[in-house]
Amino acid sequence: MLITGAELPDGRVRDVRTDEGRIAEIAESLHALPGEETVDATGLTLLPGAIDVHVHFRQPGHGHKETWATGSRSAAAGGVTTVVDQPNTTPPTVDGKAFDEKAEFAANAAVNYGINGGVNDEWDPDSLLSRPVFALGEVFLADSTGDMGIDEELFTDALAAAADAGITVTVHAEDADRFDESARDGDAGGTGRDANADLWSQYRTAEGEIAAVEAACEAATDAGVDIHVAHTSTPEAAEHAAEAGMTTEVTPHHLLLSREDLDDLGTFGRMNPPLRSEKRREALYELVVDGTVDVIATDHAPHTVAEKETGLWDAPRACRASRRCSRCCWGRSEPATCRSNASSNSSPRTRPSGSVSTGRAGSPRGTTPT
Repeated sequence: MLITGAELPDGRVRDVRTDEGRIAEIAESLHALPGEETVDATGLTLLPGAIDVHVHFRQPGHGHKETWATGSRSAAAGGVTTVVDQPNTTPPTVDGKAFDEKAEFAANAAVNYGINGGVNDEWDPDSLLSRPVFALGEVFLADSTGDMGIDEELFTDALAAAADAGITVTVHAEDADRFDESARDGDAGGTGRDANADLWSQYRTAEGEIAAVEAACEAATDAGVDIHVAHTSTPEAAEHAAEAGMTTEVTPHHLLLSREDLDDLGTFGRMNPPLRSEKRREALYELVVDGTVDVIATDHAPHTVAEKETGLWDAPRACRASRRCSRCCWGRSEPATCRSNASSNSSPRTRPSGSVSTGRAGSPRGTTPT
């Protein structure tokens, strides 16, 4: 296919030729080949396929919420052409057998994909890391969906295993010892959008995330391992990770929403980590613009409406986002920033060579930007 007259994210106007789904040629002027399909993109902006390094597709275990087929098609509809799935499914992806089971479901994907390996008390690093895991993680330093929170000793063991395997560790960084238990005594309101969801932001404190990121970066440095901090919600944590030489991602909801929106969202705004103050949201946004934050990723994790329309302390903690990410972020950021954070910056976060191809989870282990 030849796309003519398109504005690229960096502002240049170019013709772009694709071949079998890959960018083959970019030039000021290209001539159509015999029989080649041509698209006139004059006045339009052309984006590369986005790489979403953080999704939670719901198979195995919860296919009534989403399947690999439906989730990947939703991602594709939003311009996402590569996804990386996290391990807190049922069963959790913590050994070779569970990885293989998930890979069978992933064969139905409509986009490129990678599968992360997880850590819990029952994980088997030998069998898990013999599979082509994209990265180790999301490693949960506090409980979240799937009850895969681990202690400091197990985290140290996971870092050592990652060092031996030469892979990155993706970390969900919150310190439960710094949660504000007094929030549980507050008036949680009604159900769904009538719930007082601001209590959730009060409970899972910003200080808990900041402390956990600091500790994780120190432990990773000692172990000689690179960590990638998932869904950073505070500017302080993002800055500390960058200073430590680690990478971070931020989600569209933490970029575009704050605690001020929770009166309207109720439990639909309950997520881990929670929405933060407007001041922190604005500061985090600036860190994306200036490049301190490396990656925009969705933390896409769908639940049913019935599940979300319960009380604050019972509603699941997540939201769906993969289809909407590019559309939301494109309208709020500079084009080049949107491109680099959603596409080219995402690709080297894990194993640095090879391709992850549609319909297979296998080796080589990584993605190669084109």
